[in-house]
Amino acid sequence: MLNLNSKKVVIYMGKGIGDCLILSELISSLRSVGYKVSVITEPKCAFIFDSLIEVDGVILKKNKINLTGYDIFIDPYDNAHEIAAKIRLILNSDFSYTIGFNTHIYDKNITYTEYRSHFSSRFKYIEEELHYNSNIKCIQLKPDADIEYEITEWVSKTLGKKKLVVLCPFASNEVRNLSPTQCSDILNHINKNEKYITIILGSTEQLSNLPSSLNNHFITDPFGTFDSAITLVKNAEFVISVDTVFVHISSFYDKKLFAIYNNRVIDKAFENNFVFSPNYSNATVIFTDDGFNSTEGGKVSRMNISKLLSKVDHYIYNSK
Repeated sequence: MLNLNSKKVVIYMGKGIGDCLILSELISSLRSVGYKVSVITEPKCAFIFDSLIEVDGVILKKNKINLTGYDIFIDPYDNAHEIAAKIRLILNSDFSYTIGFNTHIYDKNITYTEYRSHFSSRFKYIEEELHYNSNIKCIQLKPDADIEYEITEWVSKTLGKKKLVVLCPFASNEVRNLSPTQCSDILNHINKNEKYITIILGSTEQLSNLPSSLNNHFITDPFGTFDSAITLVKNAEFVISVDTVFVHISSFYDKKLFAIYNNRVIDKAFENNFVFSPNYSNATVIFTDDGFNSTEGGKVSRMNISKLLSKVDHYIYNSK
């Protein structure tokens, strides 16, 4: 039976930074009512918990994790998500109470079928199980104020009176990447309007695939950090992104967003178009024309980019 005085919680995180951003809502809601919250996360994602997302402890995923002294274990995902690692974790730890979805390896199994709802819809069931209610209903980030100031100053000096467009054409899976030709079409289109300057977020290797003829159509982030990318989104007039990481960051700042989704289905259940959608009213979503009900989804590079550009134009010429 759950001891309501138990206050040390550990949450099993997904594999990507986007998962960490979404789960920051749950982390913050638990901490707001007095829980001490630690996370089990991939090494590549650990940096985000240094300061951007406040937690009470970080545990890196390894072949074997032995945890002692934690009262409650929360698994926000379904049983197909890294199930073997979770079973080993439960067997090697001394949790007083475990909570999960659609699996019977935990003390509390929450039956969940809302696969066309945003992932954060799961959090209300966790709140009910732990008998608390939180007013925190969106992702929570704490960007470094000094870094924000430095980058905002750079944006101001670089743009002058022009407005910033942030283009994020690269995703964690190449299937969701915009092609060099699509990037060229977007940049050429936006460049016709002298009010805007576009900055492209991406690695040096990714940017090198763009035609050199486009070099005077965009600028790059001279800081090259995740913190700087966050602040650039904060300073943007609007954002175009295929990467859900920047979709979630845009939601944090309530930025006008044009997000491209490709109809993929995760773990044979999660409909990505809905489960990891922008989930806020200032976002416009454009879908590919193929890839329905498939693991990878449609190739964004095959999408007719005019669908995006028409929506961008409508915003540019109708916004105040």
